[in-house]
Amino acid sequence: MAFCLDLYTDDYRKKAYLDVHAAWVSKDFNTQHAALAVRHFGTSAHTADNIASAVSTIIEYGIPDDSTPVTTDHGVNVVAALRNSVCLDCLCHRWLVGWLRSTVGRTSVFGR
Repeated sequence: MAFCLDLYTDDYRKKAYLDVHAAWVSKDFNTQHAALAVRHFGTSAHTADNIASAVSTIIEYGIPDDSTPVTTDHGVNVVAALRNSVCLDCLCHRWLVGWLRSTVGRTSVFGR
């Protein structure tokens, strides 16, 4: 079992959402995936304590311990909320940040 967690804000409506997904391999070795929740995060500050509390209400037995990996965008507040978990960086976020650092630092984004 592994979890994926993302906290994001809809820029148009200015509302924050938290989504939690689970992935696992069945007994017959087929991969499975389920969206456990996509919830409005409310107006609460995006602190580690608030995120941990919200995730604990979604995952009934609490935030996974050090034996269950959780993939995140590596936001400081999310990593702090999952401080006792195995945090894995999202490949897409990691690639994008690496690309931006290597490309934008050398050339202009607009080709000027």
